[in-house]
Amino acid sequence: IAENPELHISGLARLLGVTRGAASQTAGRLERKGMIVKVPSLDDNKKIFLKLTKKGHTAALNHKNAHEKYNAVVSDILSGADSSQIQFLADFFIRFEKSMKET
Repeated sequence: IAENPELHISGLARLLGVTRGAASQTAGRLERKGMIVKVPSLDDNKKIFLKLTKKGHTAALNHKNAHEKYNAVVSDILSGADSSQIQFLADFFIRFEKSMKET
């Protein structure tokens, strides 16, 4: 939501690869936690835009910082790996992702 300021429920569903119902439930949980507010579209009564609250912006920033920290750790670990080790990991994650999508 932080990276897509004009996001609505259908857009969130597409972005996450889930149904609109699942996206709506997720948005409801975020709203109850005070992370977002739902703002009706002025042009289309059916569209509800999702906007981060101050608390939501803080959570998004903390999430981004955590990813940057973990990426730095992974980069540091991989800097000592040879090409065959990196290829093994790449193949593993490709197979893992494919397997997760099939489940």
